[in-house]
Amino acid sequence: MASYDGGAASAATTCAFSNSSFTQKRGLIAAGTNDGMIYVLRAESAQKIQEIGRYDTSSLQNRTAVFKVQWSNDDLKIAIATGGKEAYVMDLHTETITAALHGHARSQKCIKWCPKQDWLLSTGSRDGSICVWDLRVHGGVFRDPEIQIRRAHSQPEITSSTTTVTDLLYTTEHSIYSAGAADAILKYWDLRNVKDSHEAAVSTEKSPSQMTKRSRGIQSFVDLDNGTLLALARDSSMYGYSNTTLAPTGDRITSPKLHANSAYASLSLSPCRRWISAGGAHGSGIVVNVEKIGCHGDENLRPEITHLEAEHGEVNGMSWSNSDLAMAYDDGTIRVWRSGVSNISG
Repeated sequence: MASYDGGAASAATTCAFSNSSFTQKRGLIAAGTNDGMIYVLRAESAQKIQEIGRYDTSSLQNRTAVFKVQWSNDDLKIAIATGGKEAYVMDLHTETITAALHGHARSQKCIKWCPKQDWLLSTGSRDGSICVWDLRVHGGVFRDPEIQIRRAHSQPEITSSTTTVTDLLYTTEHSIYSAGAADAILKYWDLRNVKDSHEAAVSTEKSPSQMTKRSRGIQSFVDLDNGTLLALARDSSMYGYSNTTLAPTGDRITSPKLHANSAYASLSLSPCRRWISAGGAHGSGIVVNVEKIGCHGDENLRPEITHLEAEHGEVNGMSWSNSDLAMAYDDGTIRVWRSGVSNISG
């Protein structure tokens, strides 16, 4: 395991391997902190992580936290979700902010590039809205959203309700899934037909039967590419959903060391789609073999769960390369586990 702290006194909140890391070794890692710093790192060996660059966003947002970072498809830009009202796109070559995305009334919880279009990205916010941005539209650095879905996960009958949008996932350039903090419901949006937030969404009102009303809410979710969406819920369990009907499948994964109460809790899926990782308390991250998870509702499944123990620090964000797993800890460190995907179950 390699470790990097950069002399930081603040928590490392998020990290993301570059897209080139999915096919080659020694890819770059972008990491953010809760005082607005962005680090670009490279894991050189099992014992060494090299700092390539660091960028202070405090001049843009009065030193608020970085919630999420994501590389563009060509690895030339990094999208940044912040604790302020604006998200940013940074050009790594010029080390400048090329787009300041304003349209939210509160901080953003997630930011995602469209996998097929480098000019298209979306954000989800604590203000309850989803914004879609087209970077081809000229207008200087400051950009307005092309599409804004307000109250995306709020209850239609309660006009004053606002539910945080916690995560997004593109299915095509015209459609996305979304999750919210108040319930266990996933939604599907056709961005070509967005007129009213509650008419445009496809969802099911069903929640996983094992989930209590007090613990409902989804922190993060991924597409396993086998017909199943796997979601990390606020009750520190993972639940399966059909990616066509969005109904719960009955699959559930849990561990005493899985911890989803952090503001930065998330899931990460390995490039081979075999492994999923999630954060935990007391320095423990978990890795789960999800090959047998599917839309069959078998609650008796016991997927293989591996615990990755560090000395201390709660696990926040995490990200996979083709063979390594990076984790961001609230003690300010980034740790990279280099045992290899095929051997990580050890």
